[in-house]
Amino acid sequence: MKAIIFSHGEKGGVGKSTVASVLVDALRFGAQKRVILIEGDVRTDDVFNRYREHVQAVKFNLADQSHYQNAVSKMLEFVEQNADRADAFVVNLPATATATIDRDVEMIAAALAGCSIDMRVVYSASSNPAGISTVAESFERGLASHATRSILLAQEFFGDDDLVCKLKSITGSVAVFPALASYTYSAVMEKPEVPLSMLADKNCAQSLDTFIQRIRLANWLDRATKTLKPIINDFMPQE
Repeated sequence: MKAIIFSHGEKGGVGKSTVASVLVDALRFGAQKRVILIEGDVRTDDVFNRYREHVQAVKFNLADQSHYQNAVSKMLEFVEQNADRADAFVVNLPATATATIDRDVEMIAAALAGCSIDMRVVYSASSNPAGISTVAESFERGLASHATRSILLAQEFFGDDDLVCKLKSITGSVAVFPALASYTYSAVMEKPEVPLSMLADKNCAQSLDTFIQRIRLANWLDRATKTLKPIINDFMPQE
């Protein structure tokens, strides 16, 4: 079964791009699958820049609320036209996705079903009380409500010990997404066009400069990938 995986969240700064990067990295380098990346945030296209030399990558402006229907239609047409070229699509959604993508969820679900593509959602949440209601709405009526697989992430970097309990009131599929040490994160951001797996590989000329940075990144990437396993386990090598 082919799949399209949306990296979603109720606002900016909740880790959507990081999650999308781990998904692309795990599928492309860990599972050796054909991945197509769809960057939905054309202003902050960091995932696109990091992986465009290693997977097919395209951009659609899914953030523009005044023209989102055109962008969504073009994205779905692209998915249909390229379904035979991919095992999985990864979509990095913009901060405004709750006001765009979630509005068109029934049409999106029907279009993907017509192409025999499984829809999956990874939703990153913050501890913002107003955001919790937005998350709940997406799981009740939005994108996550139509997904065959979904997971709700409590981002560890928020440091909110009560967040997991709050999110479990929305869905039972909740996990804590690990935080990358700030020192290593800064080193990763200094090489914005190199995939995460290559940065952690000592045999790669573009890897991080020090052994400890590579070890920290490799360990974090392994933990992050395992956190997302419920979404991608059918693509990953069996242990």
